[in-house]
Amino acid sequence: MRRDGTENATASAAGVTTQKLRHLEILLMAPWTIALSSTSDLPIAESAHVLVANPVSFIVQKLLIRDLRTDHKQAQDVLYLHDTIELFGGELARLHALWREAIRPSLARRTRDLVMERGRELFGAVNDVTRNAVRQTSADRRLTPAELRLRVEIGLGEIFGADIE
Repeated sequence: MRRDGTENATASAAGVTTQKLRHLEILLMAPWTIALSSTSDLPIAESAHVLVANPVSFIVQKLLIRDLRTDHKQAQDVLYLHDTIELFGGELARLHALWREAIRPSLARRTRDLVMERGRELFGAVNDVTRNAVRQTSADRRLTPAELRLRVEIGLGEIFGADIE
């Protein structure tokens, strides 16, 4: 926010407008490499390796920026957290190891505590954010706020282990 109260969410440099992201450094911790090739559905001429944020860094960053987001964006982020946990549900042990060995040691204690606090606040009980998140899904998903909350709470518990308790 600017001093006059208007939003200051973008920046322009060299003719390119970008969104300002808080806690961006977390998305750069222990990135995963994805190999892209011209045989994929992407229109690229040569193979390339791309670094992407790992799911744990993504989850941590979303929890940290929660209070900076509008109600609509908070609900959208809750869906992203749910879908990330659902997508990587078969690899929760790997995500826990990533948290324990790469992400957690790189965060200040205060930041780690804030991540855990935000996770407990957001998924400790059904709330307006989880209700709004379910409203943003398609009807064929048949997801209730209680189911969404429970799935994410369990997923965060598996990823963060004893830290979240």
